[in-house]
Amino acid sequence: MTKARDLANLIAAGNPLADGAISVSEISDLTASAAELNQLDNTADLPDIRPSLLLDFANSKTLDPRITFTRGSTATYWDGKTTAKAEENLITYSQNTTLSPWAGSGTTSTANTTTAPDGTTTANTIEITTEGPYRNVAQSPVGLASTAYTASVYLKKSNWDYVRVNMQSRTSGNGYIDTISARTINLSDGTTVGTDEGTPTTTDVGNGWYRVTFSGTSAGTAQTIFVDASFADSTGNGAPATNIASGSEFFIWGFQLEQRSSATAYTATTSSPIVKYQPVLQTAASGEARFDHDPVTGESKGLLIEEARTNLLTQSGDLSNFSTSNSSLITAAVVAPDGTLSGNKIQENTTASISHSMVTFPPMSASTTYTLSLFAKKAERDYLALNIYSGSTSYWTWYNLSNGTVGTATNSPPTSMEDVGNGWYRCSITVTTASTGTPNIAVYSCAQNGSLSYDGDGYSGIYVWGAQVEVGSFPTSYIPTSGSTVTRAVDTAEILEATMLNYINTIEGTFQVDAIYDPDNTKAAFAASIGKDNNNYLGVGYSNSPSGYYQPTHGGDINSGVSPLNGKNRIAISWEGTSGTVPVYYAMNGEISSVDNGDGGITFLAATPDDIKLTIGYGTFNAVSRKCAHISKVALYPKALSSATLQAMTEA
Repeated sequence: MTKARDLANLIAAGNPLADGAISVSEISDLTASAAELNQLDNTADLPDIRPSLLLDFANSKTLDPRITFTRGSTATYWDGKTTAKAEENLITYSQNTTLSPWAGSGTTSTANTTTAPDGTTTANTIEITTEGPYRNVAQSPVGLASTAYTASVYLKKSNWDYVRVNMQSRTSGNGYIDTISARTINLSDGTTVGTDEGTPTTTDVGNGWYRVTFSGTSAGTAQTIFVDASFADSTGNGAPATNIASGSEFFIWGFQLEQRSSATAYTATTSSPIVKYQPVLQTAASGEARFDHDPVTGESKGLLIEEARTNLLTQSGDLSNFSTSNSSLITAAVVAPDGTLSGNKIQENTTASISHSMVTFPPMSASTTYTLSLFAKKAERDYLALNIYSGSTSYWTWYNLSNGTVGTATNSPPTSMEDVGNGWYRCSITVTTASTGTPNIAVYSCAQNGSLSYDGDGYSGIYVWGAQVEVGSFPTSYIPTSGSTVTRAVDTAEILEATMLNYINTIEGTFQVDAIYDPDNTKAAFAASIGKDNNNYLGVGYSNSPSGYYQPTHGGDINSGVSPLNGKNRIAISWEGTSGTVPVYYAMNGEISSVDNGDGGITFLAATPDDIKLTIGYGTFNAVSRKCAHISKVALYPKALSSATLQAMTEA
């Protein structure tokens, strides 16, 4: 192999004979080595003929101009590269003001003195130990000029009522430039005292705690962003003329600084700032093909083909369809999978030994199969539970948002859980409704697997977004709604008859398709088909039952006896002649089966060559029967390749 590479390098450098770098005999030796290497890399079992048609969707990520593609609506997908800033906190040691770079003027900080809003004993006490006109605790991270910033902090009264929070533009030497935003709050009742600067807000988070946020734009000369919480007087002045007595104190927790115009959910830090990024769900325009990717790894899945589906929930993003029970729905709490600050939080109340949930009644019919899906992310609680109630039966599934695994399921509903990055998972449950009764769906924040009831702390919960209820046995790509139901139209990808005549040998040939399959979603999908109409076509695909099949005519599915993998699958079929005694070979993932067609070979291909077209991602030629699949590759060979070749070309 080294000699072969030497030859390639010499040839790339120019004429090796002309400059005396190598002799004729040495070239002969190297050529022989290269031939030997080629035999090692390309076995005799691989195709000995070029495909007459090759559509490599996964690598090209483009739509071949020979393909006619339609979809009469927008649709979502992952492009594998676009991200948005999600969690951010530029403050270090956000829960421990006793550590550097925190500093105080005439104050002492004591860590872990009382219960914080999240139920942990991590809140700090700020106490005046030396009387003076300006007593505070502060930090000054490096900042940018002319940039939007938002700071936030949780405050609670100890024995002093008035605290002023500030965010200022300063020089690298901590010299004051101007105030970006500020507010003084009366911790006895959460009211504002004095005059605000910038854009502050106050939110009561329970148990005497208030979250104060303050936003604005830094000065054109700013080099650091100073944030502090200072003792103030009853007029709101943070530097009162009369000193505030020693021993005065308040509680503080969860300082956060973000480079954006509004606050997100609190993210704790220790010795380093935190900035996280979220893969962003993309929207393809009507008529635009989708080349889908794994949102976490960025791996290309190929061309996404889906049947038409309708999201029956009319408020999929803010979830205002739902009513809450022993909880509140906090909107715009966190960056959602679409990259916007639209993720919600199911925040529990303080009721003990009870479930904390939200419920809605979509327009679901009797005796119909529905799939509920929802994007969810861990906040303080680890588990999401989804429930569909129909007739007298409740179908449950718990999902572990800490490790991405499906937990306990009741009454065995099909489920799925897809990692979409930065802690978000798309979770689904599928149920066939009863013949009577009004179905409903519910979403629960849970403290443990398999259990609904626990003691709420008034703060904790999980993040949720992007709810979808659709008719079907598996979840399809997310369909956003805002005020009404929305239908995503069917994807259609075809090479029409006039074009296909240039690429198909109707007497013999080989048809290869690489596609992605997920048995957990019970997807039954053809990968691609060649044919005339619903009654005359060759479809290559897979399903749960039978497990891996091809359909040479309208005579029904023929079980190959090969089970598909969860993920990538390679499928190939070869045919030759029109005699029923000629075997048809089928291979999936390196396993081969031989089937005698019994219908005179692939007779319709030869009989009606002018009517043959290629359909991609589905098996029949009407919109009702189209199924869902990721198609990474389609190849057509003008020759019936051997069973050994089919086996080799479909190996993973």
